[in-house]
Amino acid sequence: LDPAAFPGWGLSIDKDWRNRISNWMAQFKPDLVIGSWNWDGELVTQHPKDYQATLEEVVRIVTTGPNAAKGMVFIQDPKNGPSQVPGAKAPPKAFGSDPALVGWNAIAHSVAKAMPGKAMWLPLAPSVLLKGQFTYWLPAGEQYRAPLRDWTRVRMIDGIHFCPSGAARYASAFAADLHQLFKLEAPKGQWWTQTWTQSPVFQQEGVVACPDDHPSKRPAGASTSAN
Repeated sequence: LDPAAFPGWGLSIDKDWRNRISNWMAQFKPDLVIGSWNWDGELVTQHPKDYQATLEEVVRIVTTGPNAAKGMVFIQDPKNGPSQVPGAKAPPKAFGSDPALVGWNAIAHSVAKAMPGKAMWLPLAPSVLLKGQFTYWLPAGEQYRAPLRDWTRVRMIDGIHFCPSGAARYASAFAADLHQLFKLEAPKGQWWTQTWTQSPVFQQEGVVACPDDHPSKRPAGASTSAN
């Protein structure tokens, strides 16, 4: 796995994205390219047809030429929620507002339908949502009647990024899909407890972005019996 992601990237942000993607392909020579980003909000909401054409061009760059991958996988970005950060400012307009998020997911899904054999869409968002809705915490195994002390934080206090538990849930869902689709080996060992969970990425400017806390009351929609 060769990561090339970095904060704030988008096709409307990076004006040299064609060369950048081509350079990544030459550097990593991947069999499969995986992508999801939400910094193209204004373009997605104001010019959806143009954005779909642009996303289709991304797939063509990835799947043609001397360093072509076998395909590209777009992964679903989950809904964001209200910030718990005191005095937090609204995110930039280019960032993933709900309409932009919904739009990006819909366009990526459309591209996958329009380019079978080249692009694929994986709806991973439910892995960190509570019955389709945003939540800061989730219990293990969809045991929604579990004591609140057993619920763990899956999203940072900004209402956007994953905490270690959320990242593990999302990655587990993705790994399960890759195993089913491409017969890749399942991750070995208790990878969800390893040192990556202590990464500084789970801090934001010195703020504890993933406190070891639990919901004070049972979230709406979690009062039914476990599935």
